[in-house]
Amino acid sequence: MIKIISYFTLFSVSLIILNCTNSERVDSNKFRILEETAVEKISGNYILLFNSDSSFAVCHNEQIPTPEIVHPVLNFFVFDISAGEIIFNESLQNGTIEWINDTQVKVSYTPTVIRGDQEDESYYFIYDIQKREKLN
Repeated sequence: MIKIISYFTLFSVSLIILNCTNSERVDSNKFRILEETAVEKISGNYILLFNSDSSFAVCHNEQIPTPEIVHPVLNFFVFDISAGEIIFNESLQNGTIEWINDTQVKVSYTPTVIRGDQEDESYYFIYDIQKREKLN
């Protein structure tokens, strides 16, 4: 009787370990796809920003202004980790991007030329992942 319980316990523990190992392997494969996509789409160094549950990631280039490039271009994409695909992609001059919640990113930018009647306008848009559209 004790041997049966021991074998059952050993079998249960083995299943749990195998299940954990498989889920880690799937996650590492999805992360590998994200990294490969980042290398392909973003030239140079890139930065990954995940939402709180890591179901989506924003990948953008590292922007470093230089005397030659005063207003660097922000190249970025939003990546669906579970689907393994880009769901939104854009480039803006002199921009920043940040998560504002788990399903929305805020993209702010400064135009290189501002007309006199535009000074008080806010230059940003919100991208909603669930609606798959810009909100502003």
